Amino acid sequence: MKVAAAQINSTVGDIQGNLQKILTGLGRAKELGAQVVLFPEMCITGYPPRDLLDRGWFVDANLNALSELAPKVKGLTAIVGYVEKNVSSEGRPLYNAAAVIENGEISYVTYKSLLPTYDVFDEARYFEPAAGSSPLKIGGRKWPSRSARTSGPTRSAAPASSTTATRWRKCPSARWTSS
Repeated sequence: MKVAAAQINSTVGDIQGNLQKILTGLGRAKELGAQVVLFPEMCITGYPPRDLLDRGWFVDANLNALSELAPKVKGLTAIVGYVEKNVSSEGRPLYNAAAVIENGEISYVTYKSLLPTYDVFDEARYFEPAAGSSPLKIGGRKWPSRSARTSGPTRSAAPASSTTATRWRKCPSARWTSS
């Protein structure tokens, strides 16, 4: 599996501009023959969005951008960082999330579980941490898989292998809802 890392420079608050950078990154990854393209944490909102997260219109605009992006992802899988609402009555109101988009639909979503609270990072102020982690499926294959962990550098870039533990969950449609 050929994986591309789209190292885009998102601008905090420029959701439409960031969406254009993501679309450009998708095009470049396709040109390079990638099957999966990884985008940065909160690339739709820009990082760190800080107090913009207290504004409902900003969170809604980020979710609308994700919905606009999903149908445009064809011919490869994209993993895109964004902000999701916590519909539970418990915990913080938002999740630092990543969506796996395949064939124009959001197939899986993950929430960040290890939220930094040191130096300039204050994620625990805004985000509810994920409860745990589990593998996800991309193109019918589980990641991280045994072969991804043991077969050398060409397969070591499993999407769930970041230093941040995550919880993936299958989503029934392109616009998912939390349970």
